Amino acid sequence: MLRFVTFPDRDGDGLVDPAETGTGVFVSRFDTGTSPTAADTDGDGVSDGEEVLALRTDPNKRDSDGDGRSDGQEANVLRCLARVRVGNVASAAPFCAQAASDDPGNPEANLLAAVSGLIVGVERSAASELLARFGVAHRGSSAAVCALSVAPPTSIPAGAPSTAAIQQALRDEILPLVDGALARLAPIPPEAVIHFDPDNLPPCVRLSMLAPVEIDFGDVLALRAALNAAAAAIHAAAAYDVDFDLTDAVNNRATPRDVFLANPLLLTLISGGRTELGLARVRLDAALMDLVAAIDSIQGETDPQADDVLVIGPSDQDAVARVRLGAVNLRTAPTGVATFAKAPFRLLRDQRLSLGPLLDGDVPDLRIFVPAFDALGNPDFGRFPDPTFGGLAPDMTHAELARLLNKDCRF
Repeated sequence: MLRFVTFPDRDGDGLVDPAETGTGVFVSRFDTGTSPTAADTDGDGVSDGEEVLALRTDPNKRDSDGDGRSDGQEANVLRCLARVRVGNVASAAPFCAQAASDDPGNPEANLLAAVSGLIVGVERSAASELLARFGVAHRGSSAAVCALSVAPPTSIPAGAPSTAAIQQALRDEILPLVDGALARLAPIPPEAVIHFDPDNLPPCVRLSMLAPVEIDFGDVLALRAALNAAAAAIHAAAAYDVDFDLTDAVNNRATPRDVFLANPLLLTLISGGRTELGLARVRLDAALMDLVAAIDSIQGETDPQADDVLVIGPSDQDAVARVRLGAVNLRTAPTGVATFAKAPFRLLRDQRLSLGPLLDGDVPDLRIFVPAFDALGNPDFGRFPDPTFGGLAPDMTHAELARLLNKDCRF
């Protein structure tokens, strides 16, 4: 006859009394060292059971990781990470957001809130629903990221939204999510160092035997640069007409030339476009400023770099120097004339660039940027009607442009 033995849990913390050995030293979930009569042995505000069974903290220490914040202060960060570990970013996001709201000075909380909020927000946005209406099939969700898969459509179903609807969704829904992530990152100070254990990643992206990594301010700046660049692109795209019948283009195998000729308003400035381009100018400058600051911050680090996320090694120095110089120069292009010297950028000749007319809305038609089409109706990037693009790049030639597009002029 089978007999089931149950053990008491006098303090109701979720740990049975025999496991709470009272030694003050945590060994395992079967020998926790905690008191069987105190639900929160270390008095940090988190029950012994939650610390052992969910949060992976030491129930005998108020500050398990020794970072100066008690486990109770970091409880929502830990609850967030516990859910990320199992691939449920959707349930993690509210805890990440609450952690950032409760402790705005916690860099880890702000970073987690920024990333998780963006992931969940994009999935729940109208842009995600629009893609489904285009026939893009996907499994899984932010609640089960390891089950995620996406399959592009072989044809566009009837009733699919217009490409202008996607443009509007990006502007109205994705852009606020990007701004929300940037707002979360803004309080992170230059001296911040975030120690992240890769074991907290979902199983499908977890790298075994990878040591904890150090996320420095330079890494945060690089993320900010990417988000600001995305915002600049969304604003710029919202300035011009991108509306065409994607159903016809895909289902009837229309060539790019067919689409281009059938839609004479495609890539022309629309109402409100000048405002969008002005906003794109601001975000582009912010992206370039963050990129330069990220490079300077990473290069200025004096601690060991073995565990850093982004590292600029000796072999990277020349390329990174060109990227930095290019970003510095490019910051002058929206309001003046940027000059890219021949030698450092490995060009055939010095090149000038002025983006002012474009970002002022004085370029009403982006068709000057479209290359000629080949016999099959596809873009021929070796042939542009005007390699100077209406004088924005007055020194550009077909030969120089061909080198750049063929990546002969490598960084």
